[in-house]
Amino acid sequence: MLLSVFWSLMGYWPMLIINLVAGIVAELIIGNYESDKRVAVAIATGMFIISMHAMTFVKVLGPEKLVEVFTVFSPEQAQYMYTFFTPKAMLISIIVNIVLVTLAGLFGMYINNKFFEKRKEKGIL
Repeated sequence: MLLSVFWSLMGYWPMLIINLVAGIVAELIIGNYESDKRVAVAIATGMFIISMHAMTFVKVLGPEKLVEVFTVFSPEQAQYMYTFFTPKAMLISIIVNIVLVTLAGLFGMYINNKFFEKRKEKGIL
C-alpha cells in the first residue's frame, strides 16, 4: 500500500484503488494462509492485477480521457501508448505477464516458507 501512496504523490492516484483491489483479491484467495499453493496463486494474482493496470487504463479511457484524468501523461505520450497497445502487443504482454507473475508466486511461496511458516523461532520479520 505504501507504493500506491508514492504513486499518488506523483499524480497517479488510481494506484490506490488498483493496489487495494489487488490486495483484497489476494487476501480472499489466500484464506487462512495454510496452503502454500494458495499463497503462490494469491501473490501471482495480485501482481497480475497491479501490472496490467496501465494497459487497461489506456484501452478503457482512450488517449483524450487519459490526459484529462491523469496529470502524468502528455497528449503525445497518451496517443503513443494507445497506438502501441495493439491486440498483438497486448497478447504478448499478457503472456509474458502470466509467466512472470507465476515465477513471482513461486518466489513468494519460497519466502513464505522460509521466513514465516517453517521457522521454529517466531518473529523473524
